[in-house]
Amino acid sequence: MKRLLVAGICVLASTPPGRAEVPVIDNASLGQLFEQVRQGLQELQLLQQQLEQVMAVYNSLSHVTDLASAVGVLQTLGVQNPLPVNVGSVQALLAGTGSPQGMLGSIGSLFNTNFNANHVYTPTGDSFEATLLQRNATGIAGIQALVGQAYQSMSDRLGAMTQLQQRLATATDAKDVQDLQARLQSEQAYIQSQSAQVQTLAIMQVAAYQSLQQQREEERQKDIDNVLAADPNR
Repeated sequence: MKRLLVAGICVLASTPPGRAEVPVIDNASLGQLFEQVRQGLQELQLLQQQLEQVMAVYNSLSHVTDLASAVGVLQTLGVQNPLPVNVGSVQALLAGTGSPQGMLGSIGSLFNTNFNANHVYTPTGDSFEATLLQRNATGIAGIQALVGQAYQSMSDRLGAMTQLQQRLATATDAKDVQDLQARLQSEQAYIQSQSAQVQTLAIMQVAAYQSLQQQREEERQKDIDNVLAADPNR
């Protein structure tokens, strides 16, 4: 097509300006040349449209959605479990024989705050009842700290989900929508898991309290048996 166009231009340019005769124009060839130029322009326009479509698809599928800037709290939440994974540590804390030392998040500070707020008197001596009172106080502060940590984590995630939903409502890019929906589902799964953990903590706390009551009853029965054993005639 370019060759024909150049050839036509060369033919027109080859006529000396000083000649008087009018050049003979081949209307059929000239019409064919214009038609080829028109078709070539249409092909270029079609190629340009196809290129724009390919680039739009590429940008939609390959770019990284900057969720972190939209929802900054997700950077700190991550996928971490806000509660201890070691069940032995949790059971010991609830039973009053453990401590929150080494536990993640705000469990330690929440424990100290609750213990000091609830504490009225520290029994003296090392009697069984004095030890049991201290363990019970530790267990209460422990369950309050663990549940408080889980509550704070769920509250943070709910706030993050609100921001994700707002971002999803205004998203126009297919990749943005897909990423936001996936992250929303992930956050919902985290909250459901943490809710199950809190329910499990409640059951463990009831069991720990019943265990303390059982120990108190056993100690009382032990004292009775010792008295009876010392004086069989009673």
